[in-house]
Amino acid sequence: MPAIPESLIGRDREWRALADFVDGGHGVALVYGRRQSGTSFLLDAFAESLGGLVHRSAPGTRHLQLRSMAEFLGGGADPDQRPVSNWAGALDRVRRLDVPVVVLDDIHHVIANAPDLADAVARYADVDRGPALVLAGSSPPRMLGLLGQGSPLFGRVKLALSPSPLPP
Repeated sequence: MPAIPESLIGRDREWRALADFVDGGHGVALVYGRRQSGTSFLLDAFAESLGGLVHRSAPGTRHLQLRSMAEFLGGGADPDQRPVSNWAGALDRVRRLDVPVVVLDDIHHVIANAPDLADAVARYADVDRGPALVLAGSSPPRMLGLLGQGSPLFGRVKLALSPSPLPP
């Protein structure tokens, strides 16, 4: 297990859960919590400790969100690589990254504009290769919707983690 940074206080349980998840290899985790609860700080520190990557989604249209993801994945670096036109294509590129974990933070901004996201993540989960994938967001209702019985991710998420609120 990677050492917990001194700057990360009160997150031992969450750190261990994430470490166990990544140690298990390929899979999908869902991390959700209220805004300003330290979830992004935790995930940034965790990914950095392992040499992983973090992409922070922003509000915007589907086109802008996919373009941001393509830039994160090095969209313009390889002239032979096609543009990212959907979430399945984006996650296919994630699968080829040589890192232990990829965090897609603030993914709740994407959920409303991307009806294909849950299906793409389900396909990612079903193919046993690629980095561990963490979807994180600060809208618990939207995030929990990804776990419901009607969701393509139902039964495919290896870890659902809601960090406890930090003490004042």
